[in-house]
Amino acid sequence: MKKKNRTTWIKARSVLCVCIASLMTLSAISAGAVKQETLETNNNVQSAAEKSTPILGDVNSDGNVTLRDAIEVQKNSLSIIGISDSQKICADVDRNGKVNLLDSLYIQKYALQIPIAITGIGKAISSVGSDTVTLNKSALTLGVGESYTLIKSSPTGTNLTTAVYSSDNTSVVTVTLRGGVLSAKSVGKAVVTIKTANGATASCTVTVKKAPTSITLNRILLNLNLGESYYLDTSFPIGEGANVKYKSNNTSVASVNSSGGLVTAKKAGTAKITATTYNGKSATCTVTVTNLNLPAPITEDNIVNGMKRGTKSLSEVLGFKFSYYLSWLDNHDFDSSKPDYYIGTPYAGADCRVPNALKGKAFGHNDAVGDCKMSNTGFVWHTLYAACTYGKGDNSATNSDGYFAGLHNSKKCQYYSPTGVKIPTLDKSDGISWYEMYSQQQVKRYYYKSKDAMLQSGVLEKGDIIWQFSNRTYNGKAAENLSSSLHHVGIYYPATYKGKSVNFWHSGLDGGIDSNGWGTMSNSITQITGMTSDDNIKLYVVIKVAP
Repeated sequence: MKKKNRTTWIKARSVLCVCIASLMTLSAISAGAVKQETLETNNNVQSAAEKSTPILGDVNSDGNVTLRDAIEVQKNSLSIIGISDSQKICADVDRNGKVNLLDSLYIQKYALQIPIAITGIGKAISSVGSDTVTLNKSALTLGVGESYTLIKSSPTGTNLTTAVYSSDNTSVVTVTLRGGVLSAKSVGKAVVTIKTANGATASCTVTVKKAPTSITLNRILLNLNLGESYYLDTSFPIGEGANVKYKSNNTSVASVNSSGGLVTAKKAGTAKITATTYNGKSATCTVTVTNLNLPAPITEDNIVNGMKRGTKSLSEVLGFKFSYYLSWLDNHDFDSSKPDYYIGTPYAGADCRVPNALKGKAFGHNDAVGDCKMSNTGFVWHTLYAACTYGKGDNSATNSDGYFAGLHNSKKCQYYSPTGVKIPTLDKSDGISWYEMYSQQQVKRYYYKSKDAMLQSGVLEKGDIIWQFSNRTYNGKAAENLSSSLHHVGIYYPATYKGKSVNFWHSGLDGGIDSNGWGTMSNSITQITGMTSDDNIKLYVVIKVAP
């Protein structure tokens, strides 16, 4: 016999002899000192002691680690009895995720005060009674043929060695038992669940779509000020989808969260952010970072009701007569000769600026000729453009004044006001955000913590622009410099409509109900409301338009 094989055999024999000796000792104890009924545990019974703080090695939950516990582990290992999941946590004294005869031996030595290398026996197991497990994703979209590895964790430090994964629809998604590696098989949905030894679970709903044939980013060009952040998002042709990875070619200028698309401006310069799918489809956004030396933004943490910034009205900054602006609004509301010029135009959550009356035109980056839709920023933009060009034409799209009549994304849809200042649109589509414009140009504005505080301030005048900032941002805080799809903007416009007092002209929730019982979205004059509700609006900014 070779020396190496002989050495291995001798070590194995030694361990086996120790285990046999241990079993003989425990069997003798079991035959005499310990009553059988104490040991016969079943999976469906949990003692009152079990419900208290568990102790490592205390398998029978009597508050002590004794030879009785070693015997229970021995019998469970030999399939003579079964023990509950919570008992297994206490029995696995070497914390390797398995309960076997070695655990019994360690408990026996501890009870007989024989030195062992295992530590922690006889001490409370923290958080075992509130075992938890989490996954890095609760919902996920994959393309057919795509793989993805779920990441498990336990906030309470639970041993996840024995945790197992399963799929409720393996024809759609399969998952490896221990590794959590998903494989998308066919179009459909499946729920993938992880379960720990003592029954804690977490799930991820996986939607599988056709493999993408193309991918589109919500921004091709993006301008950020130093320190600003912006969420890039992707879209696919109908019925297609995949998990998307983002990467920056210049992380010193603009970094990006690889799985979330959150871009953060680091220093002045240019970077390209590329979004890529598992099958090689990609799209790129060029990010330009500038340092405008803007004042510190107002957030929900530093706001004081009624605080004021800026000295000039918006009409002064953009160079239009306030009377023209009010006349334009009055001539296009629900009591005018053109009540459906704006009102009723379907809402769109992109850079869309085409009201009902201008079908066939295309103004914003996401406008398509013949499609009438308006975002909340698109509506405000159009009213300000109309004020700037009042009396100079029909305010429709032409090839002058920065407008274009082609398809979306064919040109930058900018309009420079008579003073040369850009009118901001959706999330810096034209290179400047509302926050940057009103900060740079010192536009007069007031800040409030709540809608009630704003309404009771006495500051509001007809035609003022109201920005509502949601706390649904990447850091959970409402701030005037952070982007969110739930920020909202409209015009303060007190009026009476169908016997009801209204005060907010905007493109968003119009108070209607669709066939599914959900709120509908269009251009309308309602009470002041956010994109969904006021619950998440933590910062209100009133921009003064009148001189």
